[in-house]
Amino acid sequence: MSTTHNRVIPPVRMHIFLPAGWSNSSNGFSFQCPQKNTNSCSQHSGGPKSICLLLQVALPCALFSDGMTILKLKGGTNAEMAPQFDYTTEHLFVVRGYFPRGGGEVHIRVKPVKQLNPINMVDAGQVVRVWGWAFVAGNLPIKVANTMADSATQALLKALPNIEVSIEAYKERTEEAIGTGSGINIVAETSTGCLLGGSALGKRELKTEEVGVKAVEDLLQSVKTEACVDIYAQDQ
Repeated sequence: MSTTHNRVIPPVRMHIFLPAGWSNSSNGFSFQCPQKNTNSCSQHSGGPKSICLLLQVALPCALFSDGMTILKLKGGTNAEMAPQFDYTTEHLFVVRGYFPRGGGEVHIRVKPVKQLNPINMVDAGQVVRVWGWAFVAGNLPIKVANTMADSATQALLKALPNIEVSIEAYKERTEEAIGTGSGINIVAETSTGCLLGGSALGKRELKTEEVGVKAVEDLLQSVKTEACVDIYAQDQ
């Protein structure tokens, strides 16, 4: 089954400070890796803008460069209208930056490849288990993370009975996060090995338990379409 998600996303204006190797264009920016064995690039998205979206731009070039690429990206690790940076693997958090303040920093090492091999994913299968993590930082107590995890677990078991659910709750260390923030990330694994993600950020206008439910609703959008990848993976 082939499914296309149409997502209407308002334009995002980024104030970008471009180091060597980056250049302006009329409506964005482009990246070209310099010709040397190790490429090191730093980039600031401006305020709380998503680091993950910056990575989407840089990663294709880094994969086909002539050597190891080290990306140092600053901005929002957990921002709105974008996947949480927890969605990305093989990275090193220096510090988290939450919406609306931002200030996070992530270092990524990318080894080049000669080619990318195609994959064949046509059978979504059935969800067999869901795991994830709920987090808080700054002035928020750990009970907020516990409430998000509990509400998400209840919503999952109601929508998908008889599956295994495991959601961790934790508080970020002070030196590893800027400002106060909270959120939850969950991952569904299917019988055919597909992985689908869902997430939500805490907001003042949302009750804590509603954040966990929103993450489940985000995940179920992908589950119900019987797609093999979620809406964020389709954007890549």
